[in-house]
Formats: sequence, C-alpha cells, structure tokens
Amino acid sequence: MQSYDNWHFWGIRKASIDRPVSRGRSAGNSLSSSHSPDSGRPKLRTHRSSGSETSAATALIHQADLARDIPVIGRVSTHTLRIEREWQLCKLIIKKSDPESRHFIRPLEFVKLPPKPGNTTPLVAFICEAPGPNYLKDMVRFGPNAYKATHHGDAWMFQNFQYNSGIPLLTFLDFAVGAAESLEILHHGHQVVHGEIRGDAFHFAENGMVRMINFGGGARTFENGLTSAGWNVLSKEVGVEMKLAFIAPEQTGRMP
Repeated sequence: MQSYDNWHFWGIRKASIDRPVSRGRSAGNSLSSSHSPDSGRPKLRTHRSSGSETSAATALIHQADLARDIPVIGRVSTHTLRIEREWQLCKLIIKKSDPESRHFIRPLEFVKLPPKPGNTTPLVAFICEAPGPNYLKDMVRFGPNAYKATHHGDAWMFQNFQYNSGIPLLTFLDFAVGAAESLEILHHGHQVVHGEIRGDAFHFAENGMVRMINFGGGARTFENGLTSAGWNVLSKEVGVEMKLAFIAPEQTGRMP
C-alpha cells in the first residue's frame, strides 16, 4: 500500500489464444534483467520519437497481447471515482500522446469488485501492464504505508522497503528528465494538474525509463485537508508526512 491509498497486486494475465509471438518482439523483452557490474542503477535513457516507429511498435504490442502471458499489476482501491478517473485519463494519454507507453503505464482493464458480505464499501481495480521492478523504492523513502506483502502457507509476511541513502548524480538526472517528460505530457498536452507529485507517483525501470503510475487528485488536492477541521483528521493518518513532503506552497491555503 502506498501513500496514494492503493493496494498493488502482481499477477499474470494468461494468453487468450495459442499462437507464436510476433518475431518483432521477443518473449523476454517485457521483464529483461541485467547482470552487468552496473546493474545496481538503471541505464541511461535514450530519446527517440518517430511516427512510423510508434505505429509499428503499437501494432506489435497489440498482436503480442493475444499470444503471450502478460505480467500485470492490479491497483485496488476504495476510491472508486478517483481510480476510474485515472483509468479514463490513462487511456486517453496512451491513445493520443504515448502509444508506446514510454511515459505512462499501459492500461488493460477496469473492474468493479463486489463488496464482501457485511462490508458496503465498494472496491475497484485498475489493471495495467506491469513495467517490472521499480528502482525508485531503493532511492526514495516511500514511508510507512509502502511495504511488500507475500503469502506463505496460511500466513502473510510483511516487509518494509529498504532505502539506500544517496543517489548517484547521473541516476538522479536520468530520472529527473524522464519525470519532467511525463509531466509535460500531462500538464501541457492534456491540461491536467497532478497536484500530488512525490516519489511514488513514478516508476523507474532498469533501462532508465520513467513512467507515471499515479495521477494525483488535481490542483485542490489538499484544500480541505489543510483547513483547521480537515487537519485534525489528516494529521492522524499514518504516513501523512509523505503526503505533504512535496506540497506546493499555494496548496497549503496559507498564501494567495
């Protein structure tokens, strides 16, 4: 669970038909791993932009979807309207601005889950293609709400992410460029204000690619939470310091 109040479940979406994968995409491309001495940090990014490349890559991805098992992440939350908004926004961005899914996660499905007996709180799931391990968790503090849960036998095991202090300069610049490109598409390409930029808004892949994975709540995200009444509730949340660490001054309500 992260500071955006989502549970992330990892799984596999099985192939719908049995046929060989297109030659243009190898089976290992989606979750490649490096065994080089420098594998401790993501590789430097490469910037490419070509209309013909985009069209071809998109066609291969769609064709391969039918013939391969796809690693997926299900983002499950009680914030139904917020997650559905993110689903619709992500679909629009991928269609119009990022068809290769180089800057945003690729959405696959939106599911409304039935509530458990005795619980009236609805749940929704935003299912997207898994971009692989996120190296940001080794470089940035995600706070007490971010941890890994695994199931062994009849018990659940919980493990906090281990933060390694300090980021190499080239790695930081690599991430900063990718994050800025994602925000440029969101803010200038679609006139959408994120409102909650922090570490777990992004995914930093092994190959240096930066993708936005959480879309925030807009320009007035903290408008109610930072009032006198709202602060009494917000201040009691576990990990609230991670929510407010990067807040813009104008969102505090204490200045024009």
